[in-house]
Amino acid sequence: PIYSESDFSNFLEEVKVHYNNNRMSYVFDVGAIKQFTLNVANFQPIQGSSHKPLPKCIQAKKCPVNVRNTDDKCFLWSVSAAQHEPANGKHRDRVAQYKLHEGEYDVSGLAFPMQLKDISRFEAKNGFRVHVYSYEGSPDTFQNSKVSKLCHSEGEGETIKLLLHDGHYS
Repeated sequence: PIYSESDFSNFLEEVKVHYNNNRMSYVFDVGAIKQFTLNVANFQPIQGSSHKPLPKCIQAKKCPVNVRNTDDKCFLWSVSAAQHEPANGKHRDRVAQYKLHEGEYDVSGLAFPMQLKDISRFEAKNGFRVHVYSYEGSPDTFQNSKVSKLCHSEGEGETIKLLLHDGHYS
């Protein structure tokens, strides 16, 4: 919503009344405010989504598998791709190769697209660890690039490593 100057004046008046009525040790003087800045941003939690192409320098490495999904389950398809090689060894990027393994994972109570904060719940339900990395840099070369670890859990057992790039897990 867009607020007018009078909306902020009313808000400040309410604050003044609240502080003065609660007998604070000082008097809130709205007139003493010289500047008031309010910054507003739309919060977008880090999460995966449907298919996005990888930078050319990563595509050239043939790793990771970038599953071409049209739904919001790229996290699930990427986990499945890490654990299951297609029978014919071809078309590793097709979601159909991994749909037959969908029932192997307990995703009850989890929402897709998968947010980073929910990966620990997925790990607990499924008995393995998932590490998520991000890539920032030139789409054509690794020069001056940065790989960051976004999600890392400790413990024993199988570890799956995923890349989260442009809102898509691979």
